[in-house]
Amino acid sequence: MLFEGALAAVAAADWAAARDGIAAALEANRRSGYAAHEVWMLAHLGWVARLQGLHEEAAEHGRRAVALGDRAGHRWWRPSARAFLAGTLVECGSGEEAVGLLAEVVADVRHEGAEAQLLRCLAPLAEATGDGDVLAEADALLRRVDTPPGGAWLTGMDAYTAVARAWTARGEPGRAREVLRPLLEAATRTGWLPALAAGALEDGRAAARLGATDEARAALSRARDLAERHGMRATAREAADALVLP
Repeated sequence: MLFEGALAAVAAADWAAARDGIAAALEANRRSGYAAHEVWMLAHLGWVARLQGLHEEAAEHGRRAVALGDRAGHRWWRPSARAFLAGTLVECGSGEEAVGLLAEVVADVRHEGAEAQLLRCLAPLAEATGDGDVLAEADALLRRVDTPPGGAWLTGMDAYTAVARAWTARGEPGRAREVLRPLLEAATRTGWLPALAAGALEDGRAAARLGATDEARAALSRARDLAERHGMRATAREAADALVLP
C-alpha cells in the first residue's frame, strides 16, 4: 500500500509525497529481503524526477534501476526499468542509447508474453527509431489495453505519449490524436495531472500539424498552465515553445 499511495500522489502532482511514499516502500522492501521489487520502485523514482523535468536525477535513478534489474533478472521489472530509463533518454535526445537498452530485452519480453512490459518497451522504441513495424505493434498493443469505459492505463501514460509522438513524426497527427483521446478523457475525469499535461502537450502539437490552430492553442495553453502550476518544468517549457504558432 505504501507504493500505491505514492502513485496517488503522482496523480495529484504532489511530488514530495510521491518521493516520500516511494522511499518508504523501498525501505519496507529492503527489510523484506526481496531485492527484485527495488528495481520497480527505483525506476519510478526516476519517472517522478522526469515528470518534474529533473532529467539528470531521473537518469541517475534509472541507471541504478537498470543495473539492479540486470542483476536480479526479474522478467517484468528488468524490461520495465529499461523502458523508464529509455523514456528519459529519448526526452533528453539520447535516442541511440535508448534503442540499445530496449533492443536487448524486447525479444525476451515477447517470449514471456508480458504484453504490458512489451508495450512499455515498444512505445519508446517506436519513437526513437521511427520504425513503422515497431510503431504498428505498439499501437495495436495500446488499443488492446482493457480498461472500464472511459478509462485508460494512466500509470502507463508514457506509452500513449510516445506512440502519439511517433505517429506525429511519421506525418500522421490524426492517428496521434486518436491514441491520446482515451488518455485525455480518463485524465480529465480522474484528475491525473501529469497525464493531462503530457497528453495535452502532444495533442496540441498534433493539432497544430493538422492546421487546427485554435484547438492546438487551447491544448498547448492547458498543458503549459497545468505544468507551470504543478512543477512539471520540462512540459511547461515545451508547451510554451510550441505555442509560438504560425
